Parts: sequence; structure tokens; C-alpha cells
Amino acid sequence: MLYGFIDESETRIIKYFIADLAVFTKCNVKPIAVKQNNPPDSELAVFNVNQFPNNFILKNYQTKTSDIV
Repeated sequence: MLYGFIDESETRIIKYFIADLAVFTKCNVKPIAVKQNNPPDSELAVFNVNQFPNNFILKNYQTKTSDIV
């Protein structure tokens, strides 16, 4: 799984991680929140990655705060 975040101008990736979905499915981690999408045809589950075992995150990157314009 690849998950990332972009800057406010939506022009740069400022943070991302690659995670192992096999680890995700084997864990019984419950979401910290569930939000209704717009349109309301699906939901978004919010997880804290710190709740998962260390082998969940395979690679991560975060832009230094000083690099964000």
C-alpha cells in the first residue's frame, strides 16, 4: 500500500509511506474514527500507524519542514 500527503497548493508530495497489506490484514487494529465521504456512498476509516507492528511500514519519507514553502 502507498499512502501520501500533499502540500496545501497540491503541487508537492510532502510525506508518504509504503506499507505491507499482509501485516494490515493480520492485525486486529480498530480505526480511531470512521468518517462519511462526500458523496455518502462510502466511508473513510482513520488509523494511527503507531498502532501497527514495526514491520507494517516498509519505507517512509517526509519533507523537512524548512523545505515546505
